[in-house]
Amino acid sequence: MKNKCWWQIAPTNYFWDFGDGQSDGGLNITHLYDHNGLYEVQMIAANVYGRDTINKTLEINHLPEAAFSVSDTIVTLPNATVQFTSLSSNADSLFWIFGDGNIGYATNPSHTYAFSYQFLVRLIAYSVSGCSDTASMVVEVRDYNYASNDAVSGACARITPNPSSGQFTVQLAGSIEGLFSRLEVFDMLGKPVYSCPLNQNETAVNIENFVAGIYFYRVISDRGIVGRGKIVVE
Repeated sequence: MKNKCWWQIAPTNYFWDFGDGQSDGGLNITHLYDHNGLYEVQMIAANVYGRDTINKTLEINHLPEAAFSVSDTIVTLPNATVQFTSLSSNADSLFWIFGDGNIGYATNPSHTYAFSYQFLVRLIAYSVSGCSDTASMVVEVRDYNYASNDAVSGACARITPNPSSGQFTVQLAGSIEGLFSRLEVFDMLGKPVYSCPLNQNETAVNIENFVAGIYFYRVISDRGIVGRGKIVVE
């Protein structure tokens, strides 16, 4: 009785059906899908003795790309309304962060700012699979009495320490002698929460009763803005 031996001979030909109407041949193939979706992929391996087939389901989710445009990058109070337009692609949902404590979910929202500052606006685009991409842009909101140099020439205001527990000192310097100045503090929604007159050199301020967080401030004189920025209360 003769013994029978079976030899496994490697395939010599490969055929791929990518499930999107495209096909190709070869052992190791790269294929680019144009659209999201489920695709039934089939690979056929063959040699002179026959062929074998394997099928797999492939889910394609393209990464989102966040992008947006604005109606103006510089607006002036009191009519500081900015129209935002999403230019994102492959996005299933959008999340806007306007930089002043407000957020939005619309595709093309408009937002009105309540106080002057340079706001970092961010748009986060999410795909249906949960992947995300972020785009950002600075929108500058100016006071109606905005000077070309954005402040009283040669003047400055400094807050120390910052961050603080709510007790800090406002220091004024430069060409503000004889000017009336005041400190204005706003919460993240742009609501005024504190105001006080300032002395010529240093003024002690106590807002320890405030909730810990980030606040915006500006120092205003008779001639315009002396300084502005963020106060961090710990």
